[in-house]
Parts: sequence; structure tokens; C-alpha cells
Amino acid sequence: MNTYSLGYRFSGVMVQELEEFCRRRQWTFYPKTDLNVSDEEVSSCLLRKEKETEYNRQTIIDICSSFFGRGPLTVIPLRRKGTFHSLYRIVFPDAERYIARANILVHSSRAFEFLVDGWVTKVLNQKGVPTVAVYRVDLSREICPFDYEILSEAPGKPLTAFEDKNTQYIDPQLLSELGRIVAKIHDIEMDGFGLLDVRSVVGQQNARGKGLLQTWKEYILFNLNEHIKTCLDIGAINRQEGARIAEVFDRASWILEDAPSCLLHGDLGNHNVFSDGERITAVIDWEDCLCGDPVFDIAFWGTFCRDYMLDPFLQGYRAVRLLPKDFDTRYWLYYLRIALSKTVHRYRFRYPDRPGRPPASLRIQKGLERLKSLGWS
Repeated sequence: MNTYSLGYRFSGVMVQELEEFCRRRQWTFYPKTDLNVSDEEVSSCLLRKEKETEYNRQTIIDICSSFFGRGPLTVIPLRRKGTFHSLYRIVFPDAERYIARANILVHSSRAFEFLVDGWVTKVLNQKGVPTVAVYRVDLSREICPFDYEILSEAPGKPLTAFEDKNTQYIDPQLLSELGRIVAKIHDIEMDGFGLLDVRSVVGQQNARGKGLLQTWKEYILFNLNEHIKTCLDIGAINRQEGARIAEVFDRASWILEDAPSCLLHGDLGNHNVFSDGERITAVIDWEDCLCGDPVFDIAFWGTFCRDYMLDPFLQGYRAVRLLPKDFDTRYWLYYLRIALSKTVHRYRFRYPDRPGRPPASLRIQKGLERLKSLGWS
């Protein structure tokens, strides 16, 4: 077995599993929308919030004792979890704090995405971008039957904690700083397009990340027709809107053929950004990172936010990095594409719309209308 820099091991079987993992991700637009998991596994994700067992907690204690050489004072399951992962806060008697992330409930496939998290956070720390540190990734399943990573705890709170509950208002200075930080992330050049090819960075010092696809157009259009069909089937769009969406992306082919490749977060939202209320302290959760057009990342963030939040964000962004002349067209084109995917995601995982807010699927119609106002009828 080979041991690599983050403390994980690869056997011959794991190499084969990695090849399969990359093959699946090559045919994926957004993992949470397109990942091939069973209904049983989806149900497991939905029910797991109250299902953390004493066994799992004890296993995390054993992992900590093995890695740190000492037992923690407390191990606390956290309410905040990823779609497929459980999180634990680890506290030692000297007040040192860490986070353990594990694929406890959905571990039919090995969590190679933890390796993505480990590589990206290392690159960002070298570039001075605030994020967490990944100390260990273990996919060997020698200590426990699931995969895990051990990270530093992000200082502060998620940026969503600083939003007004009714208006989503956030201090413009924080939004401007977020824009500057995202622009610094986008200064990291990549090769290829689409989801990161884990094989391009595993066990290599100073590796340059590479996407799994040859073109950006291939990534953006992948599964588009399937997403349109699902949105039609569930009543999120009508047939006329479905035809308009298909026509818009057909006309936009030339735009998609002209895109740079830089590091994108891939799931940029205020829930993945931490702050102490005065500054941005960390950008976390990099497992879905992409290689591609930086405007896509901005549009992804925009689908979580009110429109008036975009101006201060872009003021900060422009202070570091130029935006393309056709930014508005690209932004709303990507906004529409992301809205389609998110609607399928929300339907698949049965996420309810938030009380007091319009249905999330209306972002599709919003994207269409904004493109119409730009001459894309």
C-alpha cells in the first residue's frame, strides 16, 4: 500500500474504485442533483439528523485517539451537515478544537471527495485565502468502516447567521470582502473543465488541478435535457418555458466555447462562508469544486441571494479581478442553468420551500426573464 501526504492510503482495489469515482463524476453536472444513489440512501440522508448513535461517537473518539495520540474531552455531533456527511466537533482539554467529517450513513462508495477538500484547502492556504486546514484524510477503513477527514474548525459563524431573517440583509462591507476573496480564488488557474479530476492531484506535490472534461460547453450542457424534463414533469416549468430554455442554450453555444478555466467553489453560498461579523474568516466545503468560467461561481452564489446583494459583492470582486464585458449575459445564463439543477436537487431530496419566501423553482422563470431583457427572448 502507498501512503500519501494527507495520511490516506491507496490499495489496488482503491485505485480501481477511484477510476470508477472519476468516471461517474465525468458524467455529472452537479453531484447533489446527478449523483447515482438509491432512494434508500436518499431517505437515509433525510432521516439522519436524529440518528447519530453512541457507537458512531465512540468511533470518532477512537479515531482521535489514534491520530492525535490522546483522547478528546468531548465529541459532539453537529446539526450542520453536508448532504451525505456527518460532522462532529472535537474538543480537547486544552481547548483545541477540530472537526471530523465522515460518510457514516452513505458509505457504499468511498469518499474520494475528501481528497478534493484536502488538496484545495492546501492550495488556498498557500495563496492566503481564508479557509480551514485538513490534517488527515483516511479512506482505508482500517480503523472504522467509513471514511473520514479531520479539519481545523472554521472561526466565527456561517455568513447566514449575519443575515436579517426577513430581508437577507448583510453588511455590504462583508459582501464586498467576500467578493475580493472569491476573486482571489478565481486567480488560481486550472486545466480542463468540469469537476476536478482527483487523479490529477492525488499524492503529488504542487500539482495543478485538472477538470474531467475537455470543454466548458460540454460541462454546462451535460444533463440539461434531463433537468428540463424533470422540471416539466414536476410542474416547475411549462412546455413553452422548456422550449425557450433549450433554445437559449442552443443560441449560447458560442459563449460557452469561450471560457477560461480557473478554480471555482462549485457550491458557493453564504452557508459555506464563515465570518466573525467584521471579516470573512473561512470559505469551506470544497468537495464539489470545478474548473471553469468564474462567472459561474458568482451566479451560483447569486441563486442563494437577493439581487441587491450582488452590487457590493461585485465592487469587492472588481477591486481584485476584471469581469468580462458580457458578464450580464453569462451571469443570467448560468443562473438559469443552476436554477434548473437546484430545482431537480430540491425535488429529489424533498426539500421544502422556506416559509415566507417564494418557491425556489421561480428562479428558473427569473433567469428566463432577465435573459429576455438582454435580448435572449
